[in-house]
Amino acid sequence: MKIKIIWRINTGFFVALVCAVIWICPFCSATIPEDETPDVDWITTRHPKETDLEIKKDRLAQYIDEIEQAGLDASYARSTLMLAKDFVVYASDDEKNGRPKRAAYVRGYLDEALDEAIAEAQALLNDPQRNRPIPKPQLRDITIKNGAFFAGDTQVMFGGFGHFGKVRADIPKFPEYGFNLIQIELGPSSVVFGPNPQDIRTDAIINEVVKYLDLAEKHNIMINLQLSPHYFPGWAMGAYHQIKGCENGDIRFCVSDTNARNVIRRFLEVIIPLVKDKPALHSYTLANEPRFDERPYVMPHFREFLLKKYGSISRLNRAWHKNFSDFEHVQIGDDMLTITPAARYDWSVFHNEVGTDFFRWMKDVIRTMDKQTPVHIKFMSNMIPVQKVSSLAYKKE
Repeated sequence: MKIKIIWRINTGFFVALVCAVIWICPFCSATIPEDETPDVDWITTRHPKETDLEIKKDRLAQYIDEIEQAGLDASYARSTLMLAKDFVVYASDDEKNGRPKRAAYVRGYLDEALDEAIAEAQALLNDPQRNRPIPKPQLRDITIKNGAFFAGDTQVMFGGFGHFGKVRADIPKFPEYGFNLIQIELGPSSVVFGPNPQDIRTDAIINEVVKYLDLAEKHNIMINLQLSPHYFPGWAMGAYHQIKGCENGDIRFCVSDTNARNVIRRFLEVIIPLVKDKPALHSYTLANEPRFDERPYVMPHFREFLLKKYGSISRLNRAWHKNFSDFEHVQIGDDMLTITPAARYDWSVFHNEVGTDFFRWMKDVIRTMDKQTPVHIKFMSNMIPVQKVSSLAYKKE
């Protein structure tokens, strides 16, 4: 299947959507370990040399100069040129690190993309009526109206990448691609190093977050900041033994525990004031793909939930096909979650509310310092179908 390099949205907003970037970008570096990703049979019908691509890059750059000198918009051509500049290097890295087939695929793809961009540039110069100006509002003071983002009176669709070191370094490139949003992350383990006030450090916030919010502002890019509670300090796991036992998930501490929440609160009370007024801050992500299992911590509350729902142990036993003597003996195990639909449903309803309470609490803490920056959570799509419900909590919104 042919992958189109440009996605044109009928609202007139432009996004340079390169499917290859999403796949290959995590491996973009000066040197790539051979064991990181094996070479495979990538299908390609073109086999240009790197020198051929350099010639086409130069030709496209010349057309871009002519287009802009004529007062026309060269955004589409610029996105292809930036793609070629980056991925020519990545293809060379692949070839040097034992992946010649992927290198050949990337070069073939770039060859086709450059040919199309050159043809479109020539057509635009021959017929200026083909000009498609791209709205480029200043991405500041973003508002939400009727479910859409607006910069002033201009509706904006955000698109981009996350969320490790490479995405920070590439901030200056993203306007050329047509992207306008990235996600970066930081968690409590980088800030809260002990139980005392003097155990707070802000160097990671300054060097890994504030620095790049300032850089993003310079390049008209916005940043979604993921607050990553799953990066939980090891010292706290050792100091507060009662928060252990909830390791069956990505969030490996008991989210209902007061001491655990105090660690999260201390982190939020340090990071939010340092970032909340940065013009490039788009939103906060409370957690990415959160999964957690509170069974060791909240069973007494779950039994109260069951008592309120069923009223008697006999009604619970009929629904669950069990023979408990009383509510105090009710237990939830993986076998029951697999075999007994009623038990699975009851636990999921209860446990999802536990998760909702935790994230509502996080939001409430943030709102004591930042009243307006949007807050959200990212869930995995494979947790949405009912048949996928397990012991791991999520709140489907």
